[in-house]
Amino acid sequence: MATPPEFARAVVPRGTTSVVADPHEIANVLGIEGVRYVLDASEGLPLTVFVMAPSCVPATHLETSGAELLWVMRQEMAHLLAVAQEMGSQLHDPFMTLSFLALPVIPALKLTDKALVDVTRFEFVPLFEEQRTGGI
Repeated sequence: MATPPEFARAVVPRGTTSVVADPHEIANVLGIEGVRYVLDASEGLPLTVFVMAPSCVPATHLETSGAELLWVMRQEMAHLLAVAQEMGSQLHDPFMTLSFLALPVIPALKLTDKALVDVTRFEFVPLFEEQRTGGI
């Protein structure tokens, strides 16, 4: 795993401006402190880092991890939402929104945060008839 500053140093010169990070691996080991580290280490970078709530901690009941976040997340969610608000988020629950954003790769049509996308043609698909015909 690369630290957020090291990752930014590697990808910003290649044109990457923003990333979405799922910190489940660091959360499996360090718990909420690991998630806080990723948030803190991402501040002030020339890269926008959107940190989502860890997707699976622990991944299954068959493993032993360094943390179980369910009860911690319930306690800390208010704090994390406040941090997101301080960072400029206008969404009621940006973590939930990010968790449900579709990766625009499969199937042929995907709904993203920007539009409906035809991923076979890499084009936006109009949602309304007026957009197709050039009307209102």
